[in-house]
Amino acid sequence: MNHFSRIYVVVALVALLTCASAQDPQLEFYQSPTYPLLARLARIAGTVVLSFTVDPNGKPSNIKIISGHPLLSTSAKDNLSTWKFSVDPQDVQPGSRLLTFVFEFSEDWGDDYYDPKKERVSFEGPNLVRVRTAPSGKLSAQDCPDSPIAGSNAPITPLDFVKLARTSCYGTCPSYEVALFGDGAVVWQGYGFVDSIGERKFQIATSDAEKMIQRFRSTEVLGLCGNYSRSVTDSPSTTTIINVSRAQKTIHDYASSSPQWFRKLQDDLDSVALTHQMRHGDPATEPLVHIQEEYLSKPGMTALMRAAAQSDLAAVRKLLAEGARIEAVDASGWTALMYAAAAYSTNGVVEELLRAGANRNHISPFGDTVLMASALQGSFDKDLAKGGPDINAQNHDGVTVLMLLAATGRGDEIRAALRFGAKTTIKDQSGRTALDYLDAIPCHKSLIRGHKQFMEITGPCSSLDKNLRKARSLLLSAFPKK
Repeated sequence: MNHFSRIYVVVALVALLTCASAQDPQLEFYQSPTYPLLARLARIAGTVVLSFTVDPNGKPSNIKIISGHPLLSTSAKDNLSTWKFSVDPQDVQPGSRLLTFVFEFSEDWGDDYYDPKKERVSFEGPNLVRVRTAPSGKLSAQDCPDSPIAGSNAPITPLDFVKLARTSCYGTCPSYEVALFGDGAVVWQGYGFVDSIGERKFQIATSDAEKMIQRFRSTEVLGLCGNYSRSVTDSPSTTTIINVSRAQKTIHDYASSSPQWFRKLQDDLDSVALTHQMRHGDPATEPLVHIQEEYLSKPGMTALMRAAAQSDLAAVRKLLAEGARIEAVDASGWTALMYAAAAYSTNGVVEELLRAGANRNHISPFGDTVLMASALQGSFDKDLAKGGPDINAQNHDGVTVLMLLAATGRGDEIRAALRFGAKTTIKDQSGRTALDYLDAIPCHKSLIRGHKQFMEITGPCSSLDKNLRKARSLLLSAFPKK
């Protein structure tokens, strides 16, 4: 017998003893209770015991909370006040009654989405109500259609459109809107952390636009809920507005909570509408630093690159076993190994790709190397350096591995690169050395082209802390003696 069962038995006995001499009124009406949202998110479960009497009109009165968590008991009391009993004034005595609400999480929820309409309420006689909900952390789906909505194959008109709006987050998430019309017209509006700020209008092939828009008015898409979310904060939202023929629908998606196949459809719209170039500029000259922040669509980006960027070792192994092209390049000439090397937590993916034959000597058309990708996150990878390209190679901006490492200020990694032969005297296209990249840190700046800073810090430069002084000393000591 579990905890809830024991409580129920005790309460039921008390209820029988309390009301044994009275003619129990019959429950005539009640509203199904709901699991309090805050209690669900805080993972609060438990039992609430209420005492009450039934007045001559059949309404509960003198409702008192005997026990229970405040977040649960308040909801239970409010629900009980909506009940209605059928009574015979001549038979009913004003004896006190007890009612038990049991709020619990059910692990066998059955699907991935929490929907308030799916909460399970079992009314087990006049003394016990059991409310089951999904465990907190489950995805939430609301404003769901009550019945399937049929798609349409009617011709796409120039006035039909699908709009995608992505919001900012607590970070450097790109914020923009893009609308794709049936005649191929694309209207872009860039707001923040994108290369193209403001409105831009351009044209793509009408046939490509029609095919893309048609996919958004399928039965599956129109049958989606209107709002998807999860219990996290500071994440971006994506709103999809569909206006095609007679089909009109808006789908809000917070923190990538909608079904995965629909998020893939949103990414496909980004691809067709060429938003990558609006976000980052020409891929051929795109700064390598963007390799750490590309979670949206990009021309040429493969599933293996995506898995490598996310440090998803299981997915990388699965894709390699299925024959994924390990040396495929995206529109910037970046490989899966470069994406893995630039990830903040590689999780063994770099080693897995190297074992599978990934080319550590790959150089992008802009001159970026795998070792440079690793240096972006402040790491000098000796395994990548061994047998790899020249450690002092420069990309078209004149940037070297040592400059990228200096921009992170990590002394141990700088020392490792110096021991491997990195030179401090090399200058980039603006005449700056690795020392200049390090000296920009106390001024809250980055000399890496394309680096996005979430918060703009003004005022004088800070003093060098112990670690930066150590790193600076290493660079100075490596300069040739005059």
